[in-house]
Amino acid sequence: MLLWELQYASENGTKEAQGVAEKMKGRYGPGSVIGSSDAGYVCALLSIFIIGETPYSHLWILGFIASFCTKLNDTVSSEIGKAYGKTIYLVTTFKIVPRGTEGAISLEGTIAEIVASLLLASIAWLHGQVKFPPF
Repeated sequence: MLLWELQYASENGTKEAQGVAEKMKGRYGPGSVIGSSDAGYVCALLSIFIIGETPYSHLWILGFIASFCTKLNDTVSSEIGKAYGKTIYLVTTFKIVPRGTEGAISLEGTIAEIVASLLLASIAWLHGQVKFPPF
């Protein structure tokens, strides 16, 4: 379920419609997906095969969820910020820059990333993948 949510949010970006498309028309290639989600996969594998029954196995599951929440918030903030950001600032200098500038942030993208991460974490919690409190 978590991976479906990540896939859905990633594929429904609006850069192409706003004219801010990147190489491959804004789509992610295998290298991008594997490179940015490898920590989540490692945590999942450790949870399943290595430390599945220890008292701390829930930390591997939490690491998996946190990894994909991070990937989702990066994707959503980038897509929403580039498509709908009204004022875009460079994160290092806070100077106003054009849409699509590397390292730039917008209020719209920041709000979207917070909402997306909370949504994905809530889905994980509702499905019983995260226990609160964890111990």
